[in-house]
Amino acid sequence: MRILHVADLHFRKEWYEWVASQSDDYDVLVIAGDLLNMLPVEATPLPQQARVVRDWLQALPKPVVVCTGNHDVWRGDPLVPTDAWAEGGWLQLCKSEKLVVDGQVADFHGERFAAVKWGESDWPDEASLVVAHAPSAESRVGTDANDVDLGDLAIAQRIVDKRPKYILSGHVHRARDWVAFDGNTYSFNPGCDWLALTPNHIFIDTENRIARWHSATRGCGERALDERGL
Repeated sequence: MRILHVADLHFRKEWYEWVASQSDDYDVLVIAGDLLNMLPVEATPLPQQARVVRDWLQALPKPVVVCTGNHDVWRGDPLVPTDAWAEGGWLQLCKSEKLVVDGQVADFHGERFAAVKWGESDWPDEASLVVAHAPSAESRVGTDANDVDLGDLAIAQRIVDKRPKYILSGHVHRARDWVAFDGNTYSFNPGCDWLALTPNHIFIDTENRIARWHSATRGCGERALDERGL
């Protein structure tokens, strides 16, 4: 199975277009959160952003596993008690047979995928590939270039308890590394380069057990995925 792993797209429409253009090269697309952009520099309101992203997700030709990130979840307006789009509800409204979202599990090409909502850290025991925006704490993919640990301790503990094969994350834009191995689980984080014309991304080939990382500004890397983590 060929997986394209991206994260932190932050409402960059040209990045959405690039991801869609790669559909012939992957079997499953993984988007590890932060599809939207809540920063003040973005003029489009979050609900409107969510509608654009919904239409894009539903038009993608291949299976997609996607979770919310911290930019994708906003509090509901108390004056609008029926706001189904708040609290990540907009992504729930996107789910379909080929679009797996927060809290769901699906089997593709012999692997069981699980998507984890932002702020949560639980997934089914049998999941072999977990998609969560927050990377593991105390790992190279969760620590930034200044050695500040931005990972999630609960995610780290869950990995120890459940030992999935792979955990695909984002959140830390300039992590110390794009891949980490703790003896049982490979953790991936493509990072985010704001000025790049294409998003950072990782291609994972589970059959040939190899991963390739691409960053327009930071270079590329390749890793054989063997049991020793070499």
